[in-house]
Amino acid sequence: VSLIRIENNNLNGTIPTELGLLTDLEYLELRDGDLRGPIPETLRRLTKLTHLSFHQNQLTGNFPDWLNELTLLRELALGKNMLEGTLPLSLNQ
Repeated sequence: VSLIRIENNNLNGTIPTELGLLTDLEYLELRDGDLRGPIPETLRRLTKLTHLSFHQNQLTGNFPDWLNELTLLRELALGKNMLEGTLPLSLNQ
Protein backbone atom coordinates (compact mmCIF):
# COMPACT_ATOMS: atom_id res chain seq x y z
CA VAL A 1 0.00 0.00 0.00
CA SER A 2 1.49 3.34 -1.02
CA LEU A 3 -1.58 5.62 -0.77
CA ILE A 4 -4.36 6.08 1.77
CA ARG A 5 -6.80 8.92 1.20
CA ILE A 6 -9.93 9.26 3.31
CA GLU A 7 -11.59 12.66 3.54
CA ASN A 8 -14.95 14.08 4.58
CA ASN A 9 -15.57 11.03 6.69
CA ASN A 10 -16.94 9.93 10.01
CA LEU A 11 -13.67 8.45 11.25
CA ASN A 12 -13.39 8.96 14.98
CA GLY A 13 -11.14 7.84 17.78
CA THR A 14 -7.38 8.01 17.62
CA ILE A 15 -5.08 7.59 14.64
CA PRO A 16 -4.24 3.87 14.53
CA THR A 17 -0.66 3.24 15.60
CA GLU A 18 -0.61 0.32 13.15
CA LEU A 19 -0.34 2.80 10.27
CA GLY A 20 3.33 2.95 11.20
CA LEU A 21 3.69 -0.60 9.91
CA LEU A 22 2.90 0.53 6.34
CA THR A 23 6.48 1.55 5.63
CA ASP A 24 5.93 1.82 1.85
CA LEU A 25 3.27 4.48 2.35
CA GLU A 26 3.98 7.64 0.34
CA TYR A 27 0.65 9.46 0.70
CA LEU A 28 -1.45 9.56 3.87
CA GLU A 29 -4.54 11.74 4.06
CA LEU A 30 -7.12 11.39 6.83
CA ARG A 31 -8.77 14.80 6.73
CA ASP A 32 -12.09 16.37 7.64
CA GLY A 33 -13.00 13.78 10.25
CA ASP A 34 -13.23 13.46 14.01
CA LEU A 35 -9.86 11.92 14.85
CA ARG A 36 -8.68 12.81 18.34
CA GLY A 37 -5.57 12.58 20.47
CA PRO A 38 -1.92 12.98 19.48
CA ILE A 39 -0.23 12.01 16.24
CA PRO A 40 1.26 8.57 17.03
CA GLU A 41 5.03 8.31 17.20
CA THR A 42 4.87 5.08 15.18
CA LEU A 43 4.28 7.24 12.09
CA ARG A 44 7.94 8.27 12.24
CA ARG A 45 8.62 4.94 10.48
CA LEU A 46 6.88 6.22 7.33
CA THR A 47 10.08 7.60 5.84
CA LYS A 48 8.75 7.39 2.25
CA LEU A 49 5.93 9.86 2.90
CA THR A 50 5.72 12.79 0.50
CA HIS A 51 2.23 13.90 1.60
CA LEU A 52 0.76 13.88 5.11
CA SER A 53 -2.60 15.42 5.97
CA PHE A 54 -4.68 15.23 9.13
CA HIS A 55 -6.30 18.59 8.34
CA GLN A 56 -9.50 19.49 10.18
CA ASN A 57 -9.80 16.82 12.86
CA GLN A 58 -9.63 17.17 16.64
CA LEU A 59 -5.97 16.24 17.16
CA THR A 60 -4.28 17.41 20.36
CA GLY A 61 -0.79 17.46 21.80
CA ASN A 62 2.40 18.94 20.39
CA PHE A 63 3.58 18.95 16.81
CA PRO A 64 5.81 15.85 16.66
CA ASP A 65 9.50 16.73 16.75
CA TRP A 66 10.23 13.69 14.55
CA LEU A 67 8.48 15.25 11.53
CA ASN A 68 11.88 16.51 10.39
CA GLU A 69 12.93 12.85 9.96
CA LEU A 70 10.48 12.56 7.06
CA THR A 71 12.95 14.00 4.59
CA LEU A 72 10.84 13.23 1.48
CA LEU A 73 7.82 15.09 2.87
CA ARG A 74 6.71 17.85 0.48
CA GLU A 75 3.15 18.51 1.67
CA LEU A 76 2.06 18.73 5.30
CA ALA A 77 -1.47 19.76 6.32
CA LEU A 78 -2.20 19.79 10.04
CA GLY A 79 -4.36 22.92 10.26
CA LYS A 80 -7.72 23.15 12.01
CA ASN A 81 -6.70 20.85 14.85
CA MET A 82 -5.75 21.68 18.43
CA LEU A 83 -2.04 20.94 18.10
CA GLU A 84 0.40 23.08 20.05
CA GLY A 85 4.00 24.16 19.81
CA THR A 86 6.06 24.90 16.74
CA LEU A 87 6.94 22.82 13.73
CA PRO A 88 10.53 21.59 13.51
CA LEU A 89 12.66 24.26 11.83
CA SER A 90 13.71 21.96 8.97
CA LEU A 91 10.09 21.78 7.79
CA ASN A 92 10.05 25.51 7.16
CA GLN A 93 12.69 25.23 4.45
